[in-house]
This record gives sequence, C-alpha cells and structure tokens, in this order.
Amino acid sequence: MIKSNERGPLALKADDTLLSNLSLVDSARKAIEDEIAKHSHAIVELKSRLNTFAPIARLPPELLSEIFVVCAIQYFELQERDIYYYGAPHYYSWIKVSHVCRHWRTVALNAPRLWCRIALTSRSAVKELLTRSKKAGLSIRADFRHSYSPLDERCKLLELAVEEIPRFKELSISCTARTLQGIFRMLARPAPLLQKLKISDPGNADLYYSYLPMLFSSETPSLYHLELRKVPIRWSNLILHSPLRHLVIVGRRDASVKPGGLVDVLTALDNLPMLETLELEDAISTLPPRRLNYLPSIALSLCLTFGQLGSLRAPSTVHISSAISPSLLPPFCLSEAVVPLEEHTCLIALPCI
Repeated sequence: MIKSNERGPLALKADDTLLSNLSLVDSARKAIEDEIAKHSHAIVELKSRLNTFAPIARLPPELLSEIFVVCAIQYFELQERDIYYYGAPHYYSWIKVSHVCRHWRTVALNAPRLWCRIALTSRSAVKELLTRSKKAGLSIRADFRHSYSPLDERCKLLELAVEEIPRFKELSISCTARTLQGIFRMLARPAPLLQKLKISDPGNADLYYSYLPMLFSSETPSLYHLELRKVPIRWSNLILHSPLRHLVIVGRRDASVKPGGLVDVLTALDNLPMLETLELEDAISTLPPRRLNYLPSIALSLCLTFGQLGSLRAPSTVHISSAISPSLLPPFCLSEAVVPLEEHTCLIALPCI
C-alpha cells in the first residue's frame, strides 16, 4: 500500500516543470524591470537637458546659491518673531528650494552657508544641518520658552551644537534663569568667530538667577553685539571688551541683583572705545554724584531713575531729547557749566552728531 505522503515520478516531474516556469517568469520580469529603469533614467536625463533651456538655468551656480542663502536668511529672521515648538517641521520650510530639481539640489547641497542657521527644534534636523554646513560659521537659536520637549532632550540638542563652538558666529538663547545656569556651564570653550550673543530670560516669577559668568573662557575677540535681557551681569565681566559696538542690557525689575552703579557703567564705557549704541533699562543700581566729562560718539538710550545723580556734564555736540514732557526733563549741562539734577525717571537719547 502506497503512503499518502509518497509522490510518484509524474508528480516530481510536474514540480520541476513548475519551478522551471517560475524561474523563467522571474527572469522575464527582471528583464522588463531593467528595461523600464533604463528608459526611466533616459527620461530623467532628457528632462534635465530640457531644464537647461529655462531662463533661470542660465544663472551660474554661485549666484543661484547666494539666492538660496538670502531666502534662508529672510526665513530665519522672520521665524525669530514666531513661536516654534520642538520638532517643528515648518521652521525649515525654506529647504524646499532643494526639492525643485536635481540641479537645484546639487547647488544647495554644495552651499555650506545655506545650512548654517540652526534652530534647536529636533535632533535629526540639528545633526543634518551641522553636517551639511561643513566648516561654515553657525547661527544657533535655542528658544526653549515654548518647547514641548523634556528639558533633558533640549539640553542634549544644545550639547550637540556646542561641540561646534569654534564655528559659532551668532548665538541666541531664550529660557528661564534656572535652565540658563546649566547652559552657561556648556559655554566654556573659546568662541573666536562669535559676533552676536543674545541671552534672555522671558520669565518674571523665576527667582533662580545669578550674575552672568565668564563665558567662552573670556575669549570672544570678534564679538561686536551683546544683548542681555533679565540676565544680570557685572560691568567688570570680561565679555564687555573693546570690540563691542552694540550693547543692550535690560535688568530684572523683581531682583536686587544689578550690574553696578553709574561709576561702574562709566568705567566700562571707558573700555569700550568702539561702542556705537547703548541701551540700558533697570541696569544701574545706584546713581551717586558724578561728573561725566566725556561721552563716546555713540547713540545712547538710557532708562534711568535720577534719584542720586548729582550732576551730569556732556559735550556741547551732544543732543539730548526725552520721551516725556520737556518740563519734566531734569536739567542737563551741554557746556562747561554743571547743572544739578532733580529726581525724575526719563528716557534719554544721545544720537551721534
């Protein structure tokens, strides 16, 4: 008796025929697919050649890449005024310029300056942009005010970026004072290319604050723009050095921590010969009697309470205006005479003449 699982010669021959047929089908399918790929590649090549007749294709790659960079810069500056969240894909919408055609993508990928403006929105984006930017100077924006990512994840993004501190040209940080303390510890290496530094604490209730430490090992020889908002700093901090041309310091109204008195301010100004603009608000703790015999040729905006200031001397070439009624403006000396100041709060603007 033949068992049910035993197969005869005819059945085995049928299986061999079936396998052979399947192999032939696979070979035929593979040949057709290869032919389709060949023609698809030919079509792509023909389309690329056709694109070369478009007027915009006449632009040299160098000029086209500059247009891309301008587009990225404008979008980067526009988004600075918007709230973005962790992983926000819309923040890099300008990247679509690299999706138009193969030529544009090639130009974009070969333009490191196109990828050097980085917002800490997601790890994958930060890693990719750091790679594509190659050795170009970086503009880093770390805005943790409205992030839905855990704090440790945000710090990891910043840790990833600070590995490239020697490439930093611009750095903007906005987060609470408590978070800033941990961030400051990351900014210890020299930043020889850093030109702009903006640090702000948007919170009002956070009392966990301290003076700004000596960042970047006090080695920022290219820094010309410094903006500190609700981040206390001593006027003796070495970051306030001669290359600075623009300085903004906004103090904390809810804090007793202040940069120092008017004497400290004037001493710091003596060390800033290149300073062009100065904005101070809630940044001076005391105003002792003092004669100001010299003011740099700068545009100066001060929000001060002249409670303890005895007198102020300014050159006759300085123009003083106020945002309040002239009758409430304390008397200022624009010549050799020294006029006492009364107690008033006012806004003073000293534009260059």
